[in-house]
Amino acid sequence: MAERVGKPQALYPKRFWQVVPGVRFFSFYTFAVVVIRFLLKTIVRFELRGIENVPVAGPIMIVSNHINIADPPIIGGTLGRKVLFMAKEELFTVPVMGWIVANFDAFPVKRGAADRQALRNAELAASLGIAVGMFPEGTRSRDGVMKRAFPGAAMVALRANCPIVPVGIDGSEHLFSSLRRGRRATVKVTYGQPFRLETPSEGAGRLDRLTDTMMRRVADLLPEWRRGPYQSDPLSVAE
Repeated sequence: MAERVGKPQALYPKRFWQVVPGVRFFSFYTFAVVVIRFLLKTIVRFELRGIENVPVAGPIMIVSNHINIADPPIIGGTLGRKVLFMAKEELFTVPVMGWIVANFDAFPVKRGAADRQALRNAELAASLGIAVGMFPEGTRSRDGVMKRAFPGAAMVALRANCPIVPVGIDGSEHLFSSLRRGRRATVKVTYGQPFRLETPSEGAGRLDRLTDTMMRRVADLLPEWRRGPYQSDPLSVAE
């Protein structure tokens, strides 16, 4: 069943300096969030829904589809609290970009491998009450359609015993191409209701089944054509 969300909401809080609770005003993170929100307000037709579903404190895991390199800053700029993202380790070596990613407090992950250290970092952050952002598909979708996800995010959520907030991003893949043509892309970000994965009995494929459950919650926030293999939700979750 698709998530019910309300009308598009305002992007800005009432007070400029309340942009990221718990983060120092004079910090790169706060500066980046202010810049991101300004850009979303001025160069994008932006719709934000369901932000009231995001707990303002405590451990949460943010899981989202991934269609553009701008997806992490879009989430970071709209979430209303600090979020730590996994980022592919190659980004940390790119001039300028590597500095930005590191100062946005992302932590590296090796793509194409079971990076246990990255998963431990995510688990530790979540257990300390920090919001952790993950894109379980592992990389951007080139055609905008969801792909099969890896089980790492489900594993972290279970071990950290934290709720998951699903996020659906629609339209960000057109962001840069529209800007090159002098047009404003329409980007929609929808935050779904938090849920917890039920601890399954031991058995082969249990993490794969939980990952499917998790990703269908993300898919429910997207147009049907984007959902790929996640068209329905036959497995139960605990609210």
